[in-house]
Amino acid sequence: MLAQPAASLWYHPHPHGKTEKHVYRGLAGLFIIDDDQSDRLDLPRDYGVDDFPLIIQDKRLHKDGTLDERNDEEVGLMGDVIVTNGISGAFLSVPRGLVRLRVLNGSTARMYNVGFADNRTFHLVASDGGLLESPVPASRVALSPGERVELVINVPDAPVMLRSYPFADHAGLRGKNRATFGVEDTFNILQLRPTGTRGQLQLLPAVLASLDRLDPAAAVEHRKFALRWVEINGARMKMNKVNFTTTLNATEIWTVRNTDHRPHNFHVHDVQFQVVDIDKAAPPAELSGWKDTIYIRPGSAVRLILRFNDHSDPSFPYMYHCHMLMHEDHGMMGQFLVLGPGQTAEPIPMPQGQ
Repeated sequence: MLAQPAASLWYHPHPHGKTEKHVYRGLAGLFIIDDDQSDRLDLPRDYGVDDFPLIIQDKRLHKDGTLDERNDEEVGLMGDVIVTNGISGAFLSVPRGLVRLRVLNGSTARMYNVGFADNRTFHLVASDGGLLESPVPASRVALSPGERVELVINVPDAPVMLRSYPFADHAGLRGKNRATFGVEDTFNILQLRPTGTRGQLQLLPAVLASLDRLDPAAAVEHRKFALRWVEINGARMKMNKVNFTTTLNATEIWTVRNTDHRPHNFHVHDVQFQVVDIDKAAPPAELSGWKDTIYIRPGSAVRLILRFNDHSDPSFPYMYHCHMLMHEDHGMMGQFLVLGPGQTAEPIPMPQGQ
């Protein structure tokens, strides 16, 4: 049973130390959850007609077309060829009018600043954890590895290119890191080619969802996480170590700070979170919904609020980690247990030889 609202989610293997290579080779995909509330909305939702998943990844290729898997010690596996749903130079035939694109940054390290070649306005309708409260107009949306966004575009009469642009603020990076981590790059992602038909939907609903806002005053625990190089709070992940425990139905606030000059993001297993503030300022509208992954600029601090409603277990932990996968593979990860009533932490079951 799936006990969560409608959302565009993704999956990939998680073998410790080898996740980056699995995802780089394409072993990842989307799965889409619907529910009664989303089905009642006048949003494009005819799969393959006006509702399309887009998995964006970057590759580096040898002359014979095989994958170049040489790992850069700063960034990991980052390429200069963009593939969308496994295809380079991708295009998509779509009806004119409103079309929904469910976009996943499935890259291992590269960040994308997504917009259209004619700088048209589109509307964001959902983030990692599902629908936003109302459509958010935008001409660019930034996605770090693992983040998802659903956008709706009013397709014009002529073809239009979805593109990744340089970050206006360089994603907070300075000096050579701007080129190293690709935030000044421009790439074509997907061309939308309108057909002669026009879709049924022409207007977006003004209200999409009513979100249950978690109350910071209800937090029973405040935790701090400092991200630097491949460590969290000055340590690397150990397979048999639980970094902390929490309790079922507890609300917590986590302050995650990037103390590095490199880019990092932060991903939490088990729950979605809401962003309380970024450097003490309210989050922008595109980050106002439920999230499970968020980019954290060098020098910035983000406060997240989480509530652990389900899935307690005394010995099988959940993880939190940077989703720039070379960082994760090298140990930028921790583990926590969610304990139910009467449960106490037990040793993590380890395979033989571990």
